[in-house]
Amino acid sequence: MKYILILLVTLLSLSTFSQSVGFYYNRGTERLEKKDYKNAITDFNEVIKKKKDYYEAYHDMGKAYIGLKKYEDAIKMFSTAIKYKNDYFSAYLLRANTYITIGKKNNAMKDMATIIKIKPSYLPVYEKRGDIYFADKDYKKSLSDYKKAIELNTKRSLTYYNTAEIEFKDNIDNAIINYKKAIEFNPSNAKANTKLGYIYYDREEYKTAITYLSRAIILEDYSEKTLKRLADSYYMLKDYKSAEKEYTKILKQYHSRDKELYSRRGQCYVEMKQYQQAIKDFNKSISIDRSYVDAYFNEHMQIQKLIKKI
Repeated sequence: MKYILILLVTLLSLSTFSQSVGFYYNRGTERLEKKDYKNAITDFNEVIKKKKDYYEAYHDMGKAYIGLKKYEDAIKMFSTAIKYKNDYFSAYLLRANTYITIGKKNNAMKDMATIIKIKPSYLPVYEKRGDIYFADKDYKKSLSDYKKAIELNTKRSLTYYNTAEIEFKDNIDNAIINYKKAIEFNPSNAKANTKLGYIYYDREEYKTAITYLSRAIILEDYSEKTLKRLADSYYMLKDYKSAEKEYTKILKQYHSRDKELYSRRGQCYVEMKQYQQAIKDFNKSISIDRSYVDAYFNEHMQIQKLIKKI
């Protein structure tokens, strides 16, 4: 009877202890969700006092410290959680992100390598590591991670865009595919539209170039280079009215002293039989560069047409 009583007292004590730990941990997680970080930390500390190896409490306390922007303290908590559970995926992930936040990339990279070992198909870590390699201009490693992310069916526009940027020099066809994918997952990606516009312009596929360059401009790529490529595309397609309109926009917006812009617009005026306007542009081109022979020649030809017309 005595031994039964001792056993009952022991079991009751253990039950009370367990309930106490559970109470503080549950209240701590509730406070964490409410962003009551300081009180959450107090509760998690109570858990740890009662059960030193309660790794979830260290993990969640680390999250609370992140909420307070106490990143070094957060890292200590995640590290302790990992000490008690060496395959703790979430702790490695949070610690890696915290390392990135405070600029300790090398530490983050080590954690990401461990994360991949624990969960080889975890997509976000390939993208994050790919971004770090990309920023460091280690394009070979970056491309390897991005390709793995693509294999895992990423829907992130930046992954496709950066992949295209890496492939641009050596595999232009793949770059085109990935620029288009970047647009598919983010239609407002102005840079991808611009790059495709430039590629198709260089390939002399001017109609397609116009499509992408026009989108880029709508998406606020107002660079002089992009506007000029659009105008030149219209010019090469002999759509002189549209070309003149675009050349005029450039000259007004940038107050350009580009002799070729005036010469091209002058040629548009010739084709549109607006000879006086053409002569003005050719004269402007000559005033910018006296050695610009083409402008002299074009001006002479237009004057002759005007004389014949009179």
